[in-house]
Amino acid sequence: MLQGLQVNGTNAINRYGFRFTAGALLDALWKTYDLGVPTYIAHDRSRLLGWATPLAVHFEPGMVRSLHIQNIGETSDDFETLRNLADVFYAKMYSERHESISQLRELIRSNLQGNEKVIHIPTIAFVEPDLATRVFPEIFRRADTDKDGLFPLQDLTPIGEGVYQVGELVLFAHPYFRRSFLRINTLNSPFLKHFQSLESGLLPKVALDRDAVGLASSYGEPMELAYWWGPKFSDDLSSIAPGVTVHGSTDEERFYFGVRQTEFWWQSRKGEHIFEAEELPERPIPLDFEETPEYGCRYVHSIISEVYVARINGTKAH
Repeated sequence: MLQGLQVNGTNAINRYGFRFTAGALLDALWKTYDLGVPTYIAHDRSRLLGWATPLAVHFEPGMVRSLHIQNIGETSDDFETLRNLADVFYAKMYSERHESISQLRELIRSNLQGNEKVIHIPTIAFVEPDLATRVFPEIFRRADTDKDGLFPLQDLTPIGEGVYQVGELVLFAHPYFRRSFLRINTLNSPFLKHFQSLESGLLPKVALDRDAVGLASSYGEPMELAYWWGPKFSDDLSSIAPGVTVHGSTDEERFYFGVRQTEFWWQSRKGEHIFEAEELPERPIPLDFEETPEYGCRYVHSIISEVYVARINGTKAH
């Protein structure tokens, strides 16, 4: 394996506007020093890359750094070793959460059919085909009445981004909100946080995960620090010219993010300003580890009245 010394974090203010205290960096060292933690490409748990072994917390005037030894797999034997280490890591994690697993099993025992799997997403949860629809039939009956199968956000109680509490249990936003569409990955917290803050008068709705049910008391807010650069966006929608813009990826970006290109299309039609975007993947994705990998293309479609756009921008509609 390739091996190197890497700074994992510091107590400096990051681009999200917060920082880790020296105590938090030390706490992370003590919690993971014995085994280490798996390293994934772009936080995607279907793409195991290496292993990080905590080494030290380095203090100097004005700066504290968390250091670890980063191992990167090179050969098939390396990756077999990494997979075995990851199995031990997650077995340990679930063993430490056995009380939550037992509590959740007891709460939904009558709805389990014997094929359930336990995962942490970011609560302890069971996954089984149509499990959530059996546990919460009234919620999904209402979603089934919507032509797109969506549920009103105003009738949900979020305890996190894409995590909605119902009594002692939680529902989750649809797996398509997760990286590579996989439940083992985190939800798209920045998008869902913004989406959940929309005015109820806009009637925002969300697709729910029909197969997963979690335990509310085991919720822990996930944290992934990644900063994105991209084209600037103008709130003056009427100033955006109609047409298609294509942003292609470099070879490095294709490898890291798995996206070949993203296409943006603005158009004006019948008094409406219309936006469409589609993300074209670089490689097929195993939507379920037991299924044949498929290409999953993310697509966004938004329509707004040009009269409304003109009113908020103080201009006249075309």
